[in-house]
Amino acid sequence: MEFRKLDPRSKNVLITGASTGLGRAAALHLRSLGFRVFAGVRSESSAAELSQVPVADPLIGEIIPLLLDVTEAASIDRAGTVVKGACGDTGLWALVNNAGIAVCAPLECVPPEVLRLQLETNFVGALAVIQRFLPLFADVGRADRQRKLRPWQCGAAVSRCVRSRSIRQGGHERCAAP
Repeated sequence: MEFRKLDPRSKNVLITGASTGLGRAAALHLRSLGFRVFAGVRSESSAAELSQVPVADPLIGEIIPLLLDVTEAASIDRAGTVVKGACGDTGLWALVNNAGIAVCAPLECVPPEVLRLQLETNFVGALAVIQRFLPLFADVGRADRQRKLRPWQCGAAVSRCVRSRSIRQGGHERCAAP
């Protein structure tokens, strides 16, 4: 099998949750490889900080900080409009749904509103971002998307996953090892 070397100069990538951690590291690394990275962050201060990270070679790659809160539909839509305008006909090459929060506590100790926020961020937010940005993938035809993505199965799959990881123990729900 023969492999071609990827030319990232005309490739646009969107990364959510790019203000810190793995999202930030991925954005900086992809920029260093020559990609044009739309780095989704929730605050102006994070956007300003990311835009001031020094560039070793100004001819390689680009980071465009993008205000994006995956829990807010209006924010996702605004970001989609910005990315669509900036990408033009080249569209997106990749989407990295990195935004997320971790609630590390026994299930019986987690208030429902905290669990809702985690699900809204990690699952519903990721799905909303996919739905908004999928049309920007230049080489993905409508028929392919309909065949590969079955949104009506998504909720049932998540429900089964959550149920399979929970067990009843002494009248309390406890998290079971996968």
